[in-house]
Amino acid sequence: MTVTKTGTNELTATFDRALDATAASFSIVKDGSPLDISYFTWAEDSKSVVFTTADGLADGSYTVNMANVTNGRSLSGTLVIG
Repeated sequence: MTVTKTGTNELTATFDRALDATAASFSIVKDGSPLDISYFTWAEDSKSVVFTTADGLADGSYTVNMANVTNGRSLSGTLVIG
């Protein structure tokens, strides 16, 4: 998973293959603390998901975690800003 900053309060996670959105659970952690996701967009069988956060993205380390609720596998990607 690759994580990029795509807006003032927007992160995009991109995968190497399409994933099933109905089987995924997401979280974002900034410097060890959970970050509120106010909205996310992911089309079925997409290779990326766009997260909108409640607050702007300041300097820090952001980790996006994805857990597959069907098979228990997980992925994560980290982006450092600043």
